[in-house]
Amino acid sequence: MTPTFAYQSPDFSLENTSSVDLRMVAGDLCVSLLLSKGNRALYVKSWQISGTEQSNLPLVAELRTILGGELALQRSYTNKICALAVPASTLVPKRLFSSSSLEKYFKLLLSPEGQYQYDYMHLPALDAYLVWATEKQMHQLLNPYFDANQFTHLAVSLISQFSLQAQVNGFSVMANIRGQNVQILVFDRQHLVFYNAFEFSKPNDLLYYILLIYKQFDLNPSNLPLQLSGTLLEDSEIFRLILR
Repeated sequence: MTPTFAYQSPDFSLENTSSVDLRMVAGDLCVSLLLSKGNRALYVKSWQISGTEQSNLPLVAELRTILGGELALQRSYTNKICALAVPASTLVPKRLFSSSSLEKYFKLLLSPEGQYQYDYMHLPALDAYLVWATEKQMHQLLNPYFDANQFTHLAVSLISQFSLQAQVNGFSVMANIRGQNVQILVFDRQHLVFYNAFEFSKPNDLLYYILLIYKQFDLNPSNLPLQLSGTLLEDSEIFRLILR
């Protein structure tokens, strides 16, 4: 399967990866792979996935093709990590968290007919747990390449990086958009006070979720602009609607 983006440093070879780190982002929209040493990118690839909402079979077939055909995944590395960019994720306060019944956090969000693997990560700085659900077929394809402790969720890095960009004084509202999913975060003086992920089918639905969060914290979007990231084009209907 042909990548949508590929880069390899002229002085780098896949024959010598023992001192290199591997980072992968895998989701239902795309797969991205980065090999690096320190702050230097040595090898980068990204593939677009065309799975549909009606069936995850195209996603599974394409992911299998990508993983099986990528030579970089057959090498040894100093460190490896796979960040899952799956939409079903939520932040649970430590006092309400139970590792024995992770599925209950998605009871109203996921189809009861679906088969999911549930995982979580403790975020000590927030005194909370990030919990997420991944299609079992997708996880089974990734398991041969990563150990259990090498999986994380993309939101972990997102929360960490957004907290550094948040205002030192006052509130910050941020949204990360991937396809028809959005993660909305609210910081108060660089402290996370809200995180959740929403699925939307129309741009107006996305606007509703964003304005709902502003209302919940009694914030005015005219005085506190939304900070956007993710896969969003400036000439898209979503961008024009939010900008207005």
